[in-house]
Amino acid sequence: MLKIEDINFIVVDVETTGSNNRTDKIIDIACVIVNNFEVVDEYSSLVNPGCKIPPLITDITGIHNSMVSSAPNMKYVVPFVQEFIEIPDAVFTAHFAKFDYYFVREAFINANFTPFNIPMLDTLKLAQKILPDERKKNVGSLANYFGVPVMNRHRALGDAKATAYTLIEFLKIMKEDYMIEDLDELMAFQNNVTYVSKSRKEKAELLRYVIEQLPQGPGIYKFLDISGRIVYIGKAKDLRKRVSSYFQNSRVHSKKIAKLVSIVNNVEHTKTLSELSALIMENNLIKTVNPEYNTAQKKPKLFPFIQITNEDFPQVTKTNQIENDGSYYIGPFSNTYILDYFLHILGKKFYFRKCTGVLSPNLGCMNFQIKRCQSPCSGLVTKEAYRIEIENLKKYIFEDAFTDLEKSAHSFENRKETELKMLIERLLSDLKRLKSNPKPAIYDQNYIAVIKNDSIELVLMIKHGLLAQEFFIDGDISKNKLIKQINKLYYSSNSSKDKYSREEVEECIIINNWFRANKSNLSILELPKKENINEFVDHNFILTENLFNQEAI
Repeated sequence: MLKIEDINFIVVDVETTGSNNRTDKIIDIACVIVNNFEVVDEYSSLVNPGCKIPPLITDITGIHNSMVSSAPNMKYVVPFVQEFIEIPDAVFTAHFAKFDYYFVREAFINANFTPFNIPMLDTLKLAQKILPDERKKNVGSLANYFGVPVMNRHRALGDAKATAYTLIEFLKIMKEDYMIEDLDELMAFQNNVTYVSKSRKEKAELLRYVIEQLPQGPGIYKFLDISGRIVYIGKAKDLRKRVSSYFQNSRVHSKKIAKLVSIVNNVEHTKTLSELSALIMENNLIKTVNPEYNTAQKKPKLFPFIQITNEDFPQVTKTNQIENDGSYYIGPFSNTYILDYFLHILGKKFYFRKCTGVLSPNLGCMNFQIKRCQSPCSGLVTKEAYRIEIENLKKYIFEDAFTDLEKSAHSFENRKETELKMLIERLLSDLKRLKSNPKPAIYDQNYIAVIKNDSIELVLMIKHGLLAQEFFIDGDISKNKLIKQINKLYYSSNSSKDKYSREEVEECIIINNWFRANKSNLSILELPKKENINEFVDHNFILTENLFNQEAI
């Protein structure tokens, strides 16, 4: 069966002169390919519809008659779209997919091309099931929910890219929370095949008391069958809410979850102080117990980095992994969309090779022809000259890019440019953070993080990139005790850690990802010099006077 990772999702968006696919025409079209949770290719074109564009459509899209007067007719665009749609294992994907699917299919027929017939995936239907409580489910609202910048809203490429990055987030959720692993399960989920049976209601009644006793806080839960065997391990921000969701008939579940629910006979749990420690505990337990219903665990992926490979003619690529392979890594960036945009800028400014793998002699590719590559495969550039280009690229990232991007951001005025300005400002924020700490280490880091909730603070102490301690400052700790803990953890033995086990490496990655995803709710505190700890505690922690009790040490 075709796994989700192997599907080529062809994310399509069209802008048209109206809503009738038989009489109205396409004026803007875009295709974006998503494979293995990554955007891998794109195509877009304005289209001359051969008729006037209604004023209302121009108001919505910004596309007017003069813009399309010199654009190609759809019959010249169809072959390019066909190349995307006819790649192996393709699934036509769009938001309110029927609209785009039948407009493009009709365009194929009118251009005398064989109409396609491939599976159709609708991100609107996915949103209705995955985010039922979200009131708005249009492209812009979903992109905003996942923190995806949208450029050129109501233009084909802008909406297609926003939909593509939203799809990636949906796929991650479906794989983790709904145990959806292949195309059949994905289509059944979309088409509302819920596999509801009376066993779910019966199980809910059987386990009602157990569920009611679960805390409304973070932790891990274990589903056990009648023999006491652990069949599934999960983590939750709210244990009671998460576990009860499995037994609600109103929830859409995959066939695998329905089968899991039918064999659950008991629920055990372990409460944690934070969602982070629940994530770490879940990861370790799954690898130890290897429950039947947990999807095979893969190496956790990081937020995206730029990787400059360790080769004679290095590649400049995007990666979600850091390996001990001699590569130079820059990151992490806030999300894939932002990094893709930055790599696009770098690709136009610097002449590094865009191909991957081992170089083989040839006469130069398209990137060489359009002066986007020095063509090391043709022997036209020396290793030394190519290295200079790479060093200039690094210097640009950490220095000169700020000037260029800030100039661009200050020059924007209209709606389209305002969206681009927001994207550039987020990129600038990432670059400023990287400039202050250019070492892309996720290991061997020492710092303290604080999550504030009203008057209560959750303190997370990270040592060598690992979670060393976590505790609430809620009346159980004095100033002197806190100082003593900091001294003991960070200053009594603070030498670098040379070796990490596989589990420790994964914990570092989990921590890094969690902190990046929750940065708006966190304060990251750099450790002070030992002699300044007293002032550090006074400045950063809420401690009432009655806690300054020497006897509490």
